[in-house]
Amino acid sequence: MLWKLSFNGIKSRFKDYLILFLGLVISSTVFYLFLSLAMNPVFLKSNMPITLSMTQFIFGFGAILLGIITLAYVNFANRFLLSMRKKDYGTYLMLGAKSRKIGNLIFTETLITGAISTLAGIVLGILASQGVTTFLMKMVKIKLKSFSPVVPTAILLTLAFYLLVFFFAALFNRIKLVRTPVIKLLKEEQSPVNVSHKKVLRVIFGLLGIGLLGIGYALLFRQRLDVKLVVTALFTISFGSYFLFKASLGLLIDLLRHNHSLQYKNLRAFTLGQLKFRLEEYTQILSVISIFFALALGAITVGLRFESYKSTYSATVYYDAAILKKTPKTEALLKQIAGKREFNYNYKVGKNYVYFEKSEFEKHPLINKVYDTKKISSQSEAVTNLKTVKLTAKKSDVEQMNFLLQSLIGISKEIKFVSASDYQKVAGVAKQLTLIKTKNMVANYEKLLEVIKIQNPYPDELPPLTPMAYQMVTGLVSGFEFMGFFLGFAFLAMLASTLMFKVLTGAEKDRIRYQMVGKIGFRTKQIKRAIRHEVGALFFLPAILGICHVLVGLQLFKKIVISPYQDFWIPLLIFLVLYSVYYLVTVKLYQGIVFKKLQ
Repeated sequence: MLWKLSFNGIKSRFKDYLILFLGLVISSTVFYLFLSLAMNPVFLKSNMPITLSMTQFIFGFGAILLGIITLAYVNFANRFLLSMRKKDYGTYLMLGAKSRKIGNLIFTETLITGAISTLAGIVLGILASQGVTTFLMKMVKIKLKSFSPVVPTAILLTLAFYLLVFFFAALFNRIKLVRTPVIKLLKEEQSPVNVSHKKVLRVIFGLLGIGLLGIGYALLFRQRLDVKLVVTALFTISFGSYFLFKASLGLLIDLLRHNHSLQYKNLRAFTLGQLKFRLEEYTQILSVISIFFALALGAITVGLRFESYKSTYSATVYYDAAILKKTPKTEALLKQIAGKREFNYNYKVGKNYVYFEKSEFEKHPLINKVYDTKKISSQSEAVTNLKTVKLTAKKSDVEQMNFLLQSLIGISKEIKFVSASDYQKVAGVAKQLTLIKTKNMVANYEKLLEVIKIQNPYPDELPPLTPMAYQMVTGLVSGFEFMGFFLGFAFLAMLASTLMFKVLTGAEKDRIRYQMVGKIGFRTKQIKRAIRHEVGALFFLPAILGICHVLVGLQLFKKIVISPYQDFWIPLLIFLVLYSVYYLVTVKLYQGIVFKKLQ
């Protein structure tokens, strides 16, 4: 009989349960997607062999962070489930059901909900992993090898982790339900909320928060990517954020409430009161959201900056292709490249030397890129401080020209520059070197690479040309670029969903308050605006602090990526748009719960 009543209760709240179920599926899907990369050593070794140890550290650190977010997410999702069902269970107890039976019922319901959502999330994760990786690879224009969407270790770990978490959640629900009096189950949303009025304590918390944030920011400004330093900075910034929210929100609300022209416009007095009530229970979650917001945005920003390596490092070599033998296929490929320039140099291969005409280099000096050592202060700045050097057949340039020409023609013999008349007298095999420079190497990358490989099919023996540099750098940084985007979007999905469920958990209690506001004459439009403002404050206050964390945290990457602050607005805009989507969805769901009985 109890099971029949339970299923009827779920059926009557199907929309709310659907929100919960979809949220849990998204959680387990993201968790599996992440582990499918973290637990895939063949994939990591194939795409990031040089920096494998650093990659494993970042993925390991990311797995811990994702686990923490998941615990918080499941905790708030579980509270949302319990808040929906408390009144139903209280009614069953009023009708004579035993508390032990009700306890077993909620335990089983929670465990089944968790198990089904986890299994669905794993299946969806397997189906989505290939699509997600393909999308990200197209977005960052990279090719990754050896990726498999089915990773048995990741499946087992996801299943074990979620079942263990839901087991303890079910146990918690059972204990809490059995120990809660019937009257409290039925009327808990009418219970008073205790609000602290100790302003001195808030000032102390505020100073403590500012001090801890200052210490954390100072550590980040040291620009050392050291494990102990990063962990210490994360610790101080986390607690600094907590104390700052605990102090500042209350003081800010009090300050706004003293402004009568602001307070008594529309429902702002009510909205400020709502935020005041939420202050104590939201301090912890807002500080956590600000930290993970910073980590997610930082991961996307750094991932985007790795893209700059491709074009910047490719600029370390001037010429895009060297042609030693022209074939119909080579000519056909070159005809497809618009805006190219060709430079021809005749040479003869003698017994001991390679001879070039000096006049050709005076007419078209060979061009080389070299580092301007006077302007270089770090490794990441080296590629941004290049200077173009024109090489003629002068004595001062001969050594550089010898090295460059030997690598381009693939001959190690000493090179001599002679006059046109002497060149005609030289005995040897006459050949021609054609150098190609294009307006846009990246747009013609594949055609140029094919032209180069026609000259020499052995990749290890190819000359130092722009497409080769581009290919090498792409292979080196593509894994990190992919990882940055993946981590960022995974963290975003989890943290925004966590905040969403935290807000929706309190919607049941708020429904009566909004019902009273509706009864005293305020229009539905005004109430909806008040909800948007209230939820907006809870979403965007931690976002503002999170952006501050990112702006300081990017100092760590100054020696790793090129100009980490450049084009910061692009990932910020992308991130805020996606974050705003979660905000709008939360507002819509919140209004749906509040207006269920109000209208």
